[in-house]
Amino acid sequence: MDLPPLHLLRTFEVSAREASFSAASRELGMSQSAVSQQVGQLETWLGRKLFLREGRGVRLSPDGAELQEAVAAGLRLIGRAAGRLRRDQSSIDLNVACIPWVAMHWLIPHLSAFKLLYPAINVRLLHADVLQAFDQGKMDVLISMSRTGPEGAQRVPLFSRGMRPLASALLALTVPELRSLSGLYAADLLHEEDSNAWAAWFARAGFSDEAPLQGRVFQDMSQLSSALLAGQGVALAPVGLFSQQIARGELVVLSDVEIEDDRIYAMTRGPDVSPATATFAEWFARRCRMGG
Repeated sequence: MDLPPLHLLRTFEVSAREASFSAASRELGMSQSAVSQQVGQLETWLGRKLFLREGRGVRLSPDGAELQEAVAAGLRLIGRAAGRLRRDQSSIDLNVACIPWVAMHWLIPHLSAFKLLYPAINVRLLHADVLQAFDQGKMDVLISMSRTGPEGAQRVPLFSRGMRPLASALLALTVPELRSLSGLYAADLLHEEDSNAWAAWFARAGFSDEAPLQGRVFQDMSQLSSALLAGQGVALAPVGLFSQQIARGELVVLSDVEIEDDRIYAMTRGPDVSPATATFAEWFARRCRMGG
């Protein structure tokens, strides 16, 4: 098999992906001059220029772009095979990246039941940002709002992002004005990151007012949900995520007007999944369909 030295291909792949020898040197833990030297050795071996130098930066030549595509595809295949081999053991670690709210209220409470059903599968829970994309090198399953993933990735919808005004049952009972648009506008509103979502909701509801929106701003849904459940105000929140609290009568939906109903929380897994990954994904999707 006529292959160039594999360590040169690795250096080339990182340099091509980062479009920078200095960034590649940081990732590979070697000096920038060593990266440049190894790329030069690969170019000599191939007899082709792989990078075009532009000032202090570099970009791929047509030959370099062709080689990058082939090397990246080969590394993906190696990564998938290595991942399957690592997971194919009597005790299997499953890396599940999940956004905090779903983890707290939909996943963690049921992990003990999953362990009883499938004792050989150890679920390792990782933090995920709301829009985090699936990375097969770091996770087996991702639960987020990302719409992107590797080619062939399997994406299963879990909850709609559709948001409506929610309040604690006690707050809704003691402040009946919350059922009207003017009463809602004047209420203590709970905002996630900024007031843009509430502004969009009132616009869809056909209501306007010159007074500024009131209320506190929270940095994430976990903080906002704590304030919501404590009766500290009205939140514009995804009904699907709070369906358990609504079914138990802890929260009340104050209006049928909804925004962001075209977005979803979804579970993503790679194109080639282990039996353990498939088992977990089917179990969690079933849990969500059952309402927790």
